[in-house]
Amino acid sequence: MSVLDLCCGKGGDLPYKWRQAKIAHYVGADLSKESIKSAKEKHEDMTHKISINLDKRRNDRFAEKAFPAIFIVQDAGDDNEQNLIDNILKKEKSLQSITSKIMFDIVSTQFAIHYMFESQTKLRAFLRNVTDRLEEDGVFIGTTVDADRVVCKIREAGSAKNLTVGNDYYSIVFGQDTFKKRDSAFGIKYYFYLLESVGKTAFTDGRPIYVPEYLVPFEALIEMALEYGLVLDKKMNFHEYYEKMSQTENTKKLY
Repeated sequence: MSVLDLCCGKGGDLPYKWRQAKIAHYVGADLSKESIKSAKEKHEDMTHKISINLDKRRNDRFAEKAFPAIFIVQDAGDDNEQNLIDNILKKEKSLQSITSKIMFDIVSTQFAIHYMFESQTKLRAFLRNVTDRLEEDGVFIGTTVDADRVVCKIREAGSAKNLTVGNDYYSIVFGQDTFKKRDSAFGIKYYFYLLESVGKTAFTDGRPIYVPEYLVPFEALIEMALEYGLVLDKKMNFHEYYEKMSQTENTKKLY
């Protein structure tokens, strides 16, 4: 399999998920230069460990061939024609000797689709980036925040809680308490903090610093995805998915 990882972050899936899947090649894209640098280092470190262990003829979990990887700094929701992933890949020096169009079996976007719901323009650019190089029978895999669950939790909390839900590990804050039903499905903003992952803690007073994210009305996502040839195959809440997948041998080992 070949993988295009949009919004790949620091490459957390490289040494575990994608290596275990024994993929053929990988392209990771993210708008953060720092994240791409970390992802490159992670891939190099993984390759180095595999090489060393192969040299020692050790039959352990690293004794696998490392897959080649390319990393690019790019916003997956940028609608500028020149900045679409399809055009960026055409400029990549290591790919210019390949005459046929490079296609991917899998396009993956983990925990980032909610950023694309800032506007319809951004989501359309993202869906084009997903599908421009996806094989006809390829698969798009994504995870995002369950908007229905967030709204339910906010309603349970009530206005007395200042439209905030969370615990010691995460926090969600809404900037307004009403949204008109006839308003667009896009731009429904909230602010999010996840311990050691999203946002950060100010050293001076220990305050969490939030980042803006957007609710994903799932029906709107599916409707627009259809315009780009994507048909829903599976939708599952993470709790349900965990209960199911943690019972199989392969995923139990991965976990």
